[in-house]
Amino acid sequence: MSTKKQIRALNSRIQLMQTPRGMTVFLIVILIVIALSGYFAAATVQPTKVLTTQGYITTSNRQILSVNNPLKVKSIHYKNGDYVEKGVKILEGDTTSHINSVDLIEEQIRNLDKRHEAVNLFITSLQQKFNHLSQSEYQLEYYGKVAYFLNTIKQEKDQKQAIKDKIDSKKIQLNTMASNTLEEKEQIQNEVETLQQQSESFTQGESVYYQLLSESGHAKTQIMNETESLILKRRALEKEMEQQSVKAPENGILHIYQPITTGAEFQAQQMFGEITDGTNTESFIETFVESHNRSKISNKQQIKFSIIGNKQLNHELIKGSVTLIEESPTITTQDGNTSYRYKVRIQSNKLEELISKHHVTTAVEPLLIHFIENDETYLDIFLKSINVKG
Repeated sequence: MSTKKQIRALNSRIQLMQTPRGMTVFLIVILIVIALSGYFAAATVQPTKVLTTQGYITTSNRQILSVNNPLKVKSIHYKNGDYVEKGVKILEGDTTSHINSVDLIEEQIRNLDKRHEAVNLFITSLQQKFNHLSQSEYQLEYYGKVAYFLNTIKQEKDQKQAIKDKIDSKKIQLNTMASNTLEEKEQIQNEVETLQQQSESFTQGESVYYQLLSESGHAKTQIMNETESLILKRRALEKEMEQQSVKAPENGILHIYQPITTGAEFQAQQMFGEITDGTNTESFIETFVESHNRSKISNKQQIKFSIIGNKQLNHELIKGSVTLIEESPTITTQDGNTSYRYKVRIQSNKLEELISKHHVTTAVEPLLIHFIENDETYLDIFLKSINVKG
């Protein structure tokens, strides 16, 4: 019975639609439904606009790696993404010039030690009145001075001995003279006194001794000052040599910003990478946005993005918020294009889960990041195009 009723109802509808009035009503209803659906979709559905940038995953706990002094890379011991322990050498610079400079300073110090030894022998020779020096290298200079000093005191000694012999002769003469030759005795006595005064006047050897002793003091002071200066230079070079290598400040995952090859040169304080702590719960995306796209992403903006890793694109969107926008350009290319560094906090529990879920092989490899902009609906875009909405 019910089937017959349904057939009659269907026949009645068909008859109604076959009439011009019924067809018109049906079409109007369909058009109203389509119009309302279109308006609802335009007012609510948002077009997907993708801004693609490059960046990498990092964490709040990271250590920047930089060189203290200008450096030319000799060897690099770890690659991008490696786990490193605190204190290990990540890269070493070429210290050939430093080693050569240290070797030269060491040779100069050894020569100064030989000079110092020569001066000490010089002083001993003066004090002992015996030439302990040799006629070679740094001792030759002082050997001649000691020889001159010894010759001077020898001549004085010979002269004094000659005068003493004369005095002794005069005294013998006085003792043998008769008592009636008083005037002659006085004359000889005066000659003896004159000879004694002449003997006492020989002080050239003593003068030479103190002069040479003074010279030796000045020489020792100069040698000591030069040695101290060279030691300070050597220490500075050794410190620079230590700074020609970069050590890991903490345990973590190594990220190198750009590939480093042997022979690459760095300027003082130049940054080349960082170490991140993979166990930190707060993770970030650091990326670089070109200047003409800066207005599309603002600070504190809640955004969604996807990451292209090395394997495949994971279509699941990641939620995050912009926490930092550098005020000055971070990168400027040769053609004048500038990019600004953006930091986005990721709403994820663990960095390891983020890496695994989005097919990223390491936490620090370069990534392509798709920022999904959902600011406007299709209706907003339409109204803007006809200048109804500003």
